[in-house]
Amino acid sequence: MGSETAIELDRCPFCGKAGKFAQTRVATEPSGVQIYFQVRCSRCDATVPNAGGYIAMLLSYDGAVRLYHDDREKAAAEWNRRADNGIT
Repeated sequence: MGSETAIELDRCPFCGKAGKFAQTRVATEPSGVQIYFQVRCSRCDATVPNAGGYIAMLLSYDGAVRLYHDDREKAAAEWNRRADNGIT
């Protein structure tokens, strides 16, 4: 999982502005941190079903930050899906 790689989001299917990852909540536990998000439009705030999720990370004993759950690609695929994908 590439934690430092930007994930490309298509423009909003409703108004044409940029999509964004919007953080909705943060949960902390002894086992790590979970950051919940929803992909939505940067202007009209539209979202689509299943275009959200969370990433989870922990600080390991050697000081490295380890990402152990990442829904960003799945959420981006849902946001980027259009009714005419692959149909001409």
